[in-house]
Formats: sequence, structure tokens, C-alpha cells
Amino acid sequence: MKRIPRHFPIWDQCQSSIETLVERIETFFNTHPNGVEIPSQARFYCDYGKSIEQRFSSDQLIHIITFGDIIRKMAQWPNLSGHEYKFWCLANDFKRIQEELYFKGDHQVELIKREDLFQTQPASQPELNQGIDLVYAGRLSRQKNIKSLIAFSHALHQAGVENRLHLFGSFDERYHEELGRWQVSSFKNELQDFIESLEGSWTPTFHGQVEREAWPKYDFKNPVAISLSTFIGEDFGVSLAQAQAQGWPIICSNFGGHKDIYGESLIKIPSWLCAPFSYPDMAIIELAKRASSLVLKEGFSAQCPSPLPKEHARSPINYKQIIECHQRLIKDLGTSAFWLNTESLDQFADSNKGSLHLLKCRDILESPSKEESLIILPHSLKDLKKEDQDALSEILRGTDSQKVRLINGHELNFKNNIILLKRARQVHCLPNVESKVKDFISQLFS
Repeated sequence: MKRIPRHFPIWDQCQSSIETLVERIETFFNTHPNGVEIPSQARFYCDYGKSIEQRFSSDQLIHIITFGDIIRKMAQWPNLSGHEYKFWCLANDFKRIQEELYFKGDHQVELIKREDLFQTQPASQPELNQGIDLVYAGRLSRQKNIKSLIAFSHALHQAGVENRLHLFGSFDERYHEELGRWQVSSFKNELQDFIESLEGSWTPTFHGQVEREAWPKYDFKNPVAISLSTFIGEDFGVSLAQAQAQGWPIICSNFGGHKDIYGESLIKIPSWLCAPFSYPDMAIIELAKRASSLVLKEGFSAQCPSPLPKEHARSPINYKQIIECHQRLIKDLGTSAFWLNTESLDQFADSNKGSLHLLKCRDILESPSKEESLIILPHSLKDLKKEDQDALSEILRGTDSQKVRLINGHELNFKNNIILLKRARQVHCLPNVESKVKDFISQLFS
């Protein structure tokens, strides 16, 4: 073990993206019509290491700029010092999460729009029959659904679309914490095993970590930027903004901050087709096939933002009002809020009230859908017998146009899963689901 010198900056693989955003936001504030009223020393960037040592006077108006970790940060607002606060965020969905689940009233959040930070260049619609380079830049993490991304590229290849998948970034061992606690091994090894299990000689190219402005300058043929992330903190997507600034077409998940992406050549994949790491590999592959079929059927198109309602200028919120909001949150969450205060989102997700709170968040972040089907697995989302795999494959093919969600049968008694059961249009049980689980479902609907 080696001591990290205290003067070293906080190291986090998200810091590169946050650094880029902070630079752009600073430019935004400095050129904002009211920028002169927002001095730099009165801005606090959550999750940005260089903001940690800032000091604020007790009579100061502080501008709080939040990023994707807002679910945890909402429980920590009483730690703020200062007199009054104004909150800013980068995505409509994360604005909604704060306003609906924390402030619950007149105290709302200012939105910094994507176009205020990055300018897009005109993008032509790629000819899929001429071959494309799919380019992903970011963390190689379970949180980013890299396995689903690889399965999607492979599915396009199997469908006759020549494509080369390029992945820029370094590996980490993080996972979707809103799914609870997991014991994980090397993601790099897990991903290599998954690639080797796919049919044919197709293989992606891993370029490793490069300078943050370097990856778009590689010599690509018909580049298309891609991200199928459903990371619960996906509030912007810096690499996709960088790609649009180069005039590249985009394929992305219709989730969180990605919903705010618009342009002349764009495909948004429903979030339920972007399978998380927790799903069995064959389900990830089957859903990726559906996603690739959607691309081939609908193709790239121009998408314009929906007009936002006219909003009034936000009034600052004072410390007393922060405490009132915090007390309402604690009343909703009970003692499970301790896990948020300790930054343990996976522990929080394994509590009943925590899982309900996170379901509300994901309902905001996910793609809208009128119908949802639930598939109940015997015990684990990962290890399935052949009989269950065959049944799962058949069910997935039969729910082609519906949102699907896989649930561990041993966790149905959690309140969030009961809610999902009650609102589902269809519930499917795999053959080896225990009889007591099937009886529980029958009683629920009787």
C-alpha cells in the first residue's frame, strides 16, 4: 500500500468529463446576461474535487451546480454553508428529480441547456450499407452497459451491417448501484469472456485511455458516436456532445440526460433495450438484436427538442428552507437516508424505502412506455438452466414491442417490485420459478 499525497487532486474516472463541463459552464456564466451578478467565488460544483476547499461567507448567495450524482447529494444539502442558494443542473430529468422529490414546491432548479455548452455541427445521415465506425468514449464500466453495446454492434454485424466498434477509456469495477449490492470480479475479464462467446470472428477494438480531446481525431471511416448507458447518474454525455461538435451522427439510449440530445442525424434506443450487466448474457444479446432491428427499420432522422414551457426566474432558497425540504425527504426515507449520507447507494437500494425512492427516480429517467411486461427469474438474474434460457428467449421474442423488465423471484416481496407487478400488463414466470413465488403472484392479482 502507498499513501496518496494530500495535495494530489481527487482521482475519479468521471473527473475528466466533469473538468470539461466545468470549463464550459464557467464560460457560460461569464457570458451569461446576468453573469456579472454571479462571481466565480460564489459557484460551487458538486463532485468536482477543486470545489471541496472553498469557503463561503454566511451572507453569501451561492450558486450550486449539480451533476449526475444528485440522488446522493440531495441528502447532503444541510452540509452547505452560506445564506441563500440557487441550484443549477444540466438535464431536464435531473431537474425533475430535484423538484419533484426534494423541493416539492416553488423552489426550483435552473437548467443549463446543452446548446449553451456545446455547439453542434450539421451531420449527414450515414449509409449503413457502406460500413460505419461505431465510437464509444468514456468509462468502460458495467454502469455504462458496455456488454449491451458490444452485443448491439455484433447484432448489426450479424444483420449484414459492416461496423467496427472502437472503445476509448479505462476499465472500472463499478456497477448499477440502484440494483443493490453485488459481488463482482474483473469486468475486463468478464467482457473478454462475453466477446469470445459471440458467434463469428467479429471483435471490437479497445484503444485504452487517451487525452480527452484526442479520440475524435482518430482516422475513422463514417464515424457514428454511440452510448447505450442507463447509468442512474447519466445527466449529460460529454463524449456525445464532443461528437456532435464534430458533425457526427449519434446512436444513444433514450435515458436521462441523453433525452435532451437533438440533432439532424440521430437514433435513440428505448432504455429497456439497453440491458444492464445484471441480466443473463442471452437476454442482453436478444435485447441488442431488437435494438439493431429498430435501427435498421427506422434509420437515422432529424430530431428537434420539444418546446419547453416558459419559466419565471427562480428565487434563491435560504438555509431554513433547505432544512425544511431535507426534513420532508427524511420523513419519506426514514433511517434508510443514512445510507445516502454515507454515499452507499447500493445499501440504500437494498432497503424498502430506498428501493421505492430509486424506482421514482428511474421512472423519470427511463424511456416512456404505455405497456410493460415483467419476467420473473427463478433466483438469480445471471445463472439460468437451459430450460429457463429457452423460455426466456421465447418470451422476449413475444414481447417485441413492449417494455420488458427482469426481476429476481426471491425479491418480489420488496415494495418496489410489488408496485412493478401491479402496474405490469403481463407477468411471465420462467419454468423453474418456485411454486411459492407463483402463488404469491396469483394472490396479488386475485
